[in-house]
Amino acid sequence: MASGDRFGPWTGHVACLLLVGVLCWMLELVESADSCHWRDSGLPYDLTSQNVKPVYMDCKRGRIQWDYPYGAVRIVISPKRFDSDFVLCVRPDDGFYGANVYHQTPGGLEVISLQQEEKFQKTMCFESVNGAVPIFMETELNQGEMKHVILHYEVKQKSSTQLIVEECEPCNSTELLKAYCSSDFVVKAAIRDIVHNAWTDQSELDLSISKLYFQKEETFTPTEQGYHRGRVVAPLHCQMKVGRGHFLLSGSYSLGQSWLRCMPRYEDFRKLAWEAEKNGTNYCKFDG
Repeated sequence: MASGDRFGPWTGHVACLLLVGVLCWMLELVESADSCHWRDSGLPYDLTSQNVKPVYMDCKRGRIQWDYPYGAVRIVISPKRFDSDFVLCVRPDDGFYGANVYHQTPGGLEVISLQQEEKFQKTMCFESVNGAVPIFMETELNQGEMKHVILHYEVKQKSSTQLIVEECEPCNSTELLKAYCSSDFVVKAAIRDIVHNAWTDQSELDLSISKLYFQKEETFTPTEQGYHRGRVVAPLHCQMKVGRGHFLLSGSYSLGQSWLRCMPRYEDFRKLAWEAEKNGTNYCKFDG
């Protein structure tokens, strides 16, 4: 195992945490179904302390938010609903910077991101050992104006490690009707802009949403003008382009992002849904 000097001032104390334990802080842990969200603060700063704050997450997905980060946090993700080993995927929130992040393995600490290097933006995945994946984060002194660091996480069985569908083919009629009834989000929207990000291998679609049918997570926010704004993402290789008019967008929510799956023109889908209702082949009623 590498020394504490190699990775920073707190990493040498991980072994002590495992052997003798440390003072436990009160944790703000919000659980909802299979989601766990943890949020805590590094305040007040204690320049003499080198304790490691332990955090335990037993859900399949969630968010870790460390406000005014200082010191070190060891996060153990071990979902209680999994009977076997799994794969954990983590993704930093936009603008993540200012913390060293490691994956703790039986052989030592594996670097995920160092704060002096290029910003940590990609999704990374790790296999569990004995039903758990420990993630270690630390900050160094004098972080300036850094207010928080946020990580999104999600676990899958080893046999199903793909978190999102990366197909680029348009959805067929049956898929469109099912997507409207069962997706994590469904919106009627116009595309304002598309940003292609080669570093994350994603295309980000900026939406002006005229009708919000459903959203599993609060990712689309209302505006003073009465409509919603938000972003969805798609694989970069799908080569998304801005189109005029309104679309019905649906997809899944993963690692803090809304992933696009189906995007027919709104008028085309409305005709399809009405025809399906008339023929009795719809899966749910379309609220057009």
